[in-house]
Amino acid sequence: MRKFVLLMIVLAVSLVGCAHKKTNPWKAYEGKTSAEIFHQGERHLVKKKYARAITDFQALNALYPFGPYSKQGQMDIIYAYYMNDDNASGLASADRYLRLYPQDPHIDYVYYMKGRMSFEGGFNWYQRLFGMDPAPHDLSSKRESFVAFNQVVRLYPKSIYAPNAALHMAFIRNMMARKQIAIAKFYKDRKAYVAAANRAMDVVQHYSGTPVMPEALAILAESYQKVGVIDLANDSYRILQASYPDSDAFKKLSKTFVQESVIASEAKQSSD
Repeated sequence: MRKFVLLMIVLAVSLVGCAHKKTNPWKAYEGKTSAEIFHQGERHLVKKKYARAITDFQALNALYPFGPYSKQGQMDIIYAYYMNDDNASGLASADRYLRLYPQDPHIDYVYYMKGRMSFEGGFNWYQRLFGMDPAPHDLSSKRESFVAFNQVVRLYPKSIYAPNAALHMAFIRNMMARKQIAIAKFYKDRKAYVAAANRAMDVVQHYSGTPVMPEALAILAESYQKVGVIDLANDSYRILQASYPDSDAFKKLSKTFVQESVIASEAKQSSD
C-alpha cells in the first residue's frame, strides 16, 4: 500500500512538472525582442532549417502578435511550412493571413502558395519521386489548387506569380480531363455505354482543347452507336474526323465505325 501511494506521488509530481513546462513553451525566447526573434527565423530560413524557423515565427506570433514584424513573420511561416513538407499547417496559416490582411499588397503570393500546397497535397513523397500520374487518384486537393491559382490569375493578372499559376491551372485541367476519360473507358469496357457517354460528354463540354479530346469524341461516337443513337454517333465521328484526323483515336475508330454506322443507318431507314 505504501509503495502504491509513493508511486502515485511520484507520478503526480512528474505530471505537474510536465504541465509546468508546457505552460511556457516560449521560455527560450524570453528576453528577446520581436526583431531578434524575427531575424533569427529569417536566418534559419536562409540556412534551410525550416523546423527551427517555424518555431521562431510561432514564438514571434505568440509573444508579439501585434508587433512590427508580425505580418512578415506570418507570411514567412507559410513558406517555412511548405518547405518543411507540412502543407496542412501551411494552408491553415495562409487562410489565417487572408482573413487578417485581405487588402495586403502581397496577397497574390499567399494565394499562389495556397495553390502550390494544395497542388502537392495528397501525394506521397515516393509518388512525387517516381513521377506517378495523379489523374487516377482523388483530385479534390487539385481542384482546391485550381481555385487558388485562379484567384492569382483573375485578380492579379500582372503578378509575377500569374504565369506560373496559369501553367498549373492548365496542367490541373488536363489532369481532370484524363480522370474523366479513365472513368469513361472503365464504363465502356463494361458495356455501360450511357455512363461512358456521359463522362465523355463532360470532357467535351468542360475540357475543350485538352489533349484527351480525340478520345472523348471517339468514346462518344462508339457509345452512341452501341445504344442505337445513330445521329449523335455520326455527329461525334464527323467532328473527330474533321478536328483530329491524324489522332490515334480517329485512326482506331475509323477501322470499324464507318461500316457499322452505314449498316445501322440503312436498317433504320428500312424500318421507317
